[in-house]
Order: sequence, then structure tokens, then C-alpha cells
Amino acid sequence: MTQVRQALARYESWLSVAAINGPTSTVISGEPTPLKEVLESLRARGIFCHPLESVSFASHSPQMEPLRRELVQRLAGVKPSAGSVPIVSTVTGRQCDGRDFDGTYWARNLREPVLFSAAVERLVKAGHEVFLEMSPHPVLTGAVSQCLRHCGREGTVLASLRRGEKAREVMLASLARLYVLGHPVDWRKLYPGAGRCVRLPAYPWQREHYWLDARDTHAGANSYSASLGYSAGSRTSSWETVAWERRCQRQHRVRGRHAGVARVEQDAGRARAPEAFTDWLYEPRWEPAGQPELHLVAGDVSSLSYHPVCEQGIWLIFADGGGLAAALETLLAARGETCVLALPAGRYERAHAGRYLLDPASPRDFERLIADVFPDDARACCGVVHMWSLEVAPPAATTLASLDAALDLGCTSVLHLVQAMVRAKWRHVPRLWLVTQGAQAVAGESEISVAQSPLWGLGRVVSQEHPELRCTRLDLDPDVTSAHAGAVFRELMSVDEEDEIALRHDRRYVHRLVPYLHRAMPRESFFEPDQ
Repeated sequence: MTQVRQALARYESWLSVAAINGPTSTVISGEPTPLKEVLESLRARGIFCHPLESVSFASHSPQMEPLRRELVQRLAGVKPSAGSVPIVSTVTGRQCDGRDFDGTYWARNLREPVLFSAAVERLVKAGHEVFLEMSPHPVLTGAVSQCLRHCGREGTVLASLRRGEKAREVMLASLARLYVLGHPVDWRKLYPGAGRCVRLPAYPWQREHYWLDARDTHAGANSYSASLGYSAGSRTSSWETVAWERRCQRQHRVRGRHAGVARVEQDAGRARAPEAFTDWLYEPRWEPAGQPELHLVAGDVSSLSYHPVCEQGIWLIFADGGGLAAALETLLAARGETCVLALPAGRYERAHAGRYLLDPASPRDFERLIADVFPDDARACCGVVHMWSLEVAPPAATTLASLDAALDLGCTSVLHLVQAMVRAKWRHVPRLWLVTQGAQAVAGESEISVAQSPLWGLGRVVSQEHPELRCTRLDLDPDVTSAHAGAVFRELMSVDEEDEIALRHDRRYVHRLVPYLHRAMPRESFFEPDQ
């Protein structure tokens, strides 16, 4: 701004600062010839500038001076009143309620500079972080972002419309961003009819459209629709109707002709439809599996992306205090493997060779650990094994306080670990193992460790967002001891790509998507009052 005022020092009768949009964005307005001279002077000094070709008159410049008196007179009848929404004026740069927006104010608005940057900075310092530009095309979103950075704040800047894009799509996209940011949305205005919220899948959208064409419906569909309680005017989704119609036609076709139509109609098909659909449904289930194939011959570093064993690598183990990690280290050391154990503490410290202490709640500690253990490419990482969740209180002793501590040892520490692993400059990205104990209901357990279960949810997110880590969840028997280190060792040495494994009483289970097993439900339910 100082450079601009210096450039205008000799041209004050012809030029003015028209707008201050950001810390480094200023608009000059006035007579064309002096303006051209100033632009050439600024370019010669290495300052970027360009004319605004779409502007037909020089607002906020001395050219507007003759219009001020007439504008005030014509707007003398304007009687402003207080608004319901506070406003920060770009004329004064202060917050107001609109009661002073009289003719004199609008004359000042036409002649004086637009203090856009001052208004935005005032809003940012007041705690506002979301800005929506209401215009045919965003021209000030960059200036708002610049003001946010200048104030050292993070925020979101949205557009209402964009040139060359479908208006409805742009507006709905911004509405969705506002909703995701926590702002309430009156969905009834957008969907006045009946509707319901559904849970979205956790995987990324492929953005491929699958719509059923009404012309695909067979001529005889109406009889089946009517028998199931559907009608042409029904609000039932078309895929359900067409799927059921085709199902009936396929099952009741004999020698090229439909059969059994009368029976379908007599059975009040709507009540029977759910049972017929059950063999179309699937559910996740723990299935017994054989022991994994082991890779027990140390290979070269080039095979590291497929096999966890390497000659010159290091295993990074976030160790429990119950002895399981120590027993695992012994088994790995017997094969010539090198291990570094990290223990939870309230500080970062290298206790002694191969032993580190770090704070589970400190992201910086995890970055320091990886930098200290793997300072260069001389030693690769064979794998990262997180076992801190084994330290949490057992289910019978779980309290609100212990759940808070479990959060730090589990999800919080893994979040910081994943962030540090993603930022690290790995020559070959290591596999991440998350080890829990009794966190999954696998073989009819009467209780599970709710303090450890959330880590499985986070692990599934990690698998989706960072597949390069090949995040593997391993749930051990609730009665696990250091004697079970051999089972963990076999999983680390395996070559299969299972990512959800449970070990129970010398048996190995893996998660599978299997056909839905229909379970008969009681016809009546009885409710008893609380005692």
C-alpha cells in the first residue's frame, strides 16, 4: 500500500485508491492517461499490475466528485433502519447495524475507497472462518484467502455461482461444504417431500451413474407390482420395483410362459418380499482360516514392498508393558532381525540403545522417533507394530477415566504415527500392524474390550486413505500372554494380504463378506418398565 501511495503522489487530482482488497492487492481508479503512466512506473519497479478491462467508469476516484452532491440530494428520502444481521461496512471498516446508511453514506461509498481488506480482517479477528461470496462469479475469494493468511488463520471461502458452470451444482456444492463444516441446513426447503438420512459408505465415490431405464421394464410388470402392493404412482424406488418384478418373472417362468402369478397375488406379496430378497444380501462374518504361509528366508531390500523380512532393516515396535513385545523382539532377534522398542511416557527420550520413550499425545514425538531411528536410507523399515492398546484396562475394569487413557494409547497415538509415517521419506513404505486384544466378537465372547474397538474403525479408515501402508488389524485372544508371541511372529512373517485377523485358542479367523444368514425374529415384543 505504501508503494501505491508513493506512485500516486503526483496524480492526486486525477487518480485515487479505489479498493484495498488484501495486504498485497490494491485497485487504482481515475483518468486513463495518468493511470497508464502509473502502471508503467509500477511495472518498471517490478510490481505486478494490470488494467481491469471490464470496468466502464472510474468509481471511487476524483471522477465521481461532481456526482456526490446530486446523489445526496436524490437519496435524501432514504430512511434506513436497523437490520437483523450485523454488517461490517467497507466504507468505514467498522461493524454497524445499517441505521446510518443514508444518502451521505452511499455518496461516500461511490467516492471513497472500498476497505474490503479491513472489513475481512475485522471479521477474521472476531472469530469468523467461513466466507461465502454472493456474486455471478467469484472475484474476491482470493482476496479473502489472502486476508486469512495475513492474519495467520485458516478458513473456508466459498462461491455462490461460477461462470460456465451449472448454477444449481455450484450452489449445492457450497451448501454441502457449509453442512460439512457444521452449519445447520433446513433440508425441507431443498427436499419438501418425505425423505430420510442414510449413512454414506466409507470408501471414495467412483462417480459413475447407474440408473434403470423405465423402458427396460417388461410388459407384464404391472401384475407383479400390484401383487406386491406397488403401483405406478408409488414412491418406492424404481430399482426395488424392477428388481422384484424381474425376480418373479425369472422364478415363475415355465417353458417360456409366466406361471404362479395367481399364487403371488394371493399371498399378499409385500409381506413375502423381504424373505425372497435375503439371498441377495451379504454381511461381514469371522470365518476360520488356515495358518498363514510364512516367508522365513531373508530377501533383498527390493522385495520389501511385498515381504516384511529384510537383511538390513529395523522393526519398529510400539511395545506393551506385559512382556508380549519383549518376547516378540526375542523371536525376531533369533532370526538376526533388529528391533527398536518405543514405550509410552510423558516425554521424548532415548532411554538407551534400541529403547525410546515418547508422549502418545505429541505428534512431534512420533516424527522425531522416525527421524532418529531412520536418519537415512542405510537402514530400511521392515514393519511397524503398534501394541500400546494392550496396555488399556480390561473390560471388567473399564471406567470413563480409563477410556480417556485408552484413547491416547490407541487412536490418538496411531493417528500421530500414521501422519508421521506418511510424511517420512521411505525408500520402501513399511507395513503397519495394529494389535489389539479381545476388541472383536469372534467366537461367541460374552464381552469385548470397548476401549480397544475404536482402533479397528480408525484402522479401516487408514486402509482406505493410505493403502500404501497396508494397515493390518490383528486381534489377539482376550487371555493373551507373552507365550502368544509366536502367533504374532507368524503373522508378521506371513506373505498373505489379509488385513483383518483374529486369533482365538490356537485358531485363526479372517473377516469375510458372506451371504446373509436370515434369523427368524419373534412375532411379538414385550416391554417391561424399568425397576
